[in-house]
Amino acid sequence: MTEPVLRLEEFGLTDLHVHWEPQEHIEKRAPTRLDIGYAVHHLTSDPTRYRLTMTVRDHRPSPAGDALAHINATIVGFFAFPEATKAADREQRIRFNGLPMLYGALRGALATACGVLPAGFRYVLPTVNMLDVIKTVESQKAAELEQVQGQPRRQTGSTPKVASTSRSASRRPPTKMVHRD
Repeated sequence: MTEPVLRLEEFGLTDLHVHWEPQEHIEKRAPTRLDIGYAVHHLTSDPTRYRLTMTVRDHRPSPAGDALAHINATIVGFFAFPEATKAADREQRIRFNGLPMLYGALRGALATACGVLPAGFRYVLPTVNMLDVIKTVESQKAAELEQVQGQPRRQTGSTPKVASTSRSASRRPPTKMVHRD
């Protein structure tokens, strides 16, 4: 039997906020405006273990322009690799294999939680191509790094901080992917 390339040891929702305004006059489904971000963290105690945090937001406007739905969710997974896995392979697989695992778990959790909302609100995260998410997030990170490296150092000798769109780096990864259907 083959050993898995990546093992999901534990996962859980760390943040879930669902706000839904039932609108009887809406004849068609509102388009999805999905933001997906992620952050990869190495566990210092063991180089083969990682923490992967994924944040998903959906802010659907109604045809009248007011808020129809706001969904903010953060899920964290702890992953382990076989010891023989090379560092470069781990860096790639945590994204290409870990993100779809967490997204699938989040889809199920949201569908379950939203199934008890009033007015028959049934919410299902759309399917997304994680390769596109990874490409977008990684290119945004590279652009941020390039911008920081291109700026002159402060006279104090400290390096400038990367500007983040997040309120708190621990709650929301600083990069995102926008998906619209």
